[in-house]
Amino acid sequence: MGVDKATLVWDGEPILGRLVRRLSPPAGPTRILARPGQSLALPEGAVRLDDTDGSEGPLSGLVALARTFPAEPVLVIPCDMPDLPSGLGAAFAEALDAVGADGVVTAPEGRPEPFPCLLGPSAWSAVRAAWDAGERRADAWWWSVRLVWIDPAAAFPEAWPQGFLNANEPSDLR
Repeated sequence: MGVDKATLVWDGEPILGRLVRRLSPPAGPTRILARPGQSLALPEGAVRLDDTDGSEGPLSGLVALARTFPAEPVLVIPCDMPDLPSGLGAAFAEALDAVGADGVVTAPEGRPEPFPCLLGPSAWSAVRAAWDAGERRADAWWWSVRLVWIDPAAAFPEAWPQGFLNANEPSDLR
């Protein structure tokens, strides 16, 4: 896109603010993971966390979350999916708890995607192990944990497919 996606405007508001407004948990601050030196206007109530390995790709962000929240489940939302349904976090948490899994990912048409995801504390050691082994792909650790795959078309029919669009091109913006 040529600019930081979090700062782009979607339906009249910055994508980062839109996601925080739509997906923030009812209690506690929302944490925004940013690259060191990344200039972000944080939405009200949000707390910034720096990804110290931020130039290494999305897995480095997961490692930063594992270091910061080793005993907490974390809902990870990418800043390029501005229309994710507001009930996503609750649906993921219910799926995680229902089967005692390590994490939840979406799998449109049976193809799992790394983001958005909800990772429980039991996933963090696999994330760190993949990183320590030199992996940099966001999904490099998946096969060593128990993941629930949610079909977004079935779980969120009112939001499918628009709600899961990745805004990767200027023409994707509205």
